Amino acid sequence: MKKIAQCTRSKLIANRLIRYGQSVGTSQSWLKSSDRGRICKRDANKFLLGSILDYQIPGELAWNNALRLAEEILGDPDDLWERIASMTETQWKSKWRKYKLHRFPAAHFRIWRIGKEIVANYHGDAREIWENQNSDAVLQRLGDLKVGKQLSRMIVGSLIDTGHIRGSGDVKVDRHIRRTLGRMLIGRGYMEHEADKVTIATRQMRPSNPWILDWPLFVLGSTVCTTNDPHCTICDFKTYCCFFANHNKQPVRLSKY
Repeated sequence: MKKIAQCTRSKLIANRLIRYGQSVGTSQSWLKSSDRGRICKRDANKFLLGSILDYQIPGELAWNNALRLAEEILGDPDDLWERIASMTETQWKSKWRKYKLHRFPAAHFRIWRIGKEIVANYHGDAREIWENQNSDAVLQRLGDLKVGKQLSRMIVGSLIDTGHIRGSGDVKVDRHIRRTLGRMLIGRGYMEHEADKVTIATRQMRPSNPWILDWPLFVLGSTVCTTNDPHCTICDFKTYCCFFANHNKQPVRLSKY
């Protein structure tokens, strides 16, 4: 009986999250700049560059740095990846301090490494990674490029959101999503090593497409359900949240939204 109640609450939270996501809008990306439904090569390449940089630095900084590299430093070329890959490994590594794209040298180098692969396997055109492919195939291709599990999920989800591919995807399990979902479901944020539990939970909450929960969870975690001093009293989910119930000695509601 308790398991049934937990399942019911999870589904109710999922429905509320979807509505919440619709109320706060959607994320923006270069993917939305398209001509007759097909994104241009220049924007597709910048989108992928920004996605690759969006790792252990603030998201806004990652995308701004991608824009700066592509447009200000390299002159906004169509052949972005060819320009990056034309440098030798030593030359590219030497640009880490000058370009200031990422705080980690390894993350800086990864741009060049992936760029070489895109030039060799996809003619320097990021669109060839996903055009005429479903979500599973794109996820596999990104895996082959060693983009990273969570970043690959984000890329696939963004492509689904903007209609460039069909299929479903998993949430990108970042710190905001781990914290917010964990507090709701179990009363504390999920730890980094519990990423698989987040994936399992979101698949159960929205089996048809767990990715749809990514944006509302991220927004909630970065604006309301913050690490320190979360704004529980103004949170739309407080009466269904185990964290709030534990700290305010209130029962968790199971009624419909």
